[in-house]
Amino acid sequence: MSLMADHGEAIHPFPDGKPVQALKLDLVETEFLRSYPISDKGDGRPQNTKRAAFKRALGDAGIRKGVITTREIHGVTWVWLSSHTDGPGTNPNQTQNA
Repeated sequence: MSLMADHGEAIHPFPDGKPVQALKLDLVETEFLRSYPISDKGDGRPQNTKRAAFKRALGDAGIRKGVITTREIHGVTWVWLSSHTDGPGTNPNQTQNA
């Protein structure tokens, strides 16, 4: 949420839809990798472990819980908190191209 407050941008992911406050997915991933704790008992490749954890967390938040929505717009993937009114007839958990 602190990233959203500091770096969120109003975007219009859906034609004729309301704007949403969103973050670039790359920024979210970078912050996740910085803050994700990892022990030295891993496979010796902490970045691989952290990236796998980020993929799991993103899938869990989006697909399983419906907490976030992602969408690619002009080559940039954005992420925002979901609502049932994100867009008419859209699946809020599916990445789409604009």
